[in-house]
Amino acid sequence: MVRLRFIVRGGVKLVLKMTLLATVLLLARRLAFAQPKEVFVPMRDGARLALDLHFPSGPSNGLPVALERTPYNKFAFRPDAKFWTARGYVYAVQDVRGRFRSEGRFEPFLRDGPDGFDTIEWLARQPWCSGKVGTIGPS
Repeated sequence: MVRLRFIVRGGVKLVLKMTLLATVLLLARRLAFAQPKEVFVPMRDGARLALDLHFPSGPSNGLPVALERTPYNKFAFRPDAKFWTARGYVYAVQDVRGRFRSEGRFEPFLRDGPDGFDTIEWLARQPWCSGKVGTIGPS
């Protein structure tokens, strides 16, 4: 009977330790995605466009990038970061010219090509980037 009590007591301690460890790991994972780094990317005409960078946990160099550009406020796209960063990508989401935190005048579609090109070139030159930048988005 004494042995049974020891096993039960030890088992309860083990369950408590495992629960605590699981809680710490979940919090750490949540914190890894918590805050993006906001940068302002210079365009060829001098305008600066706001870009949020979400980094995966783990190695911080040689990373591919998934870029999403939006006129609908980059803040709304933060939940998408978990999908991309969990797969080893830097998730970059940008307010297009003249929208929300980006400078310039909003003229739909007029500067999207050159601005997208300048953003991709800027991302590919960053020391943490592998040089591979893909674009994503619903339209």
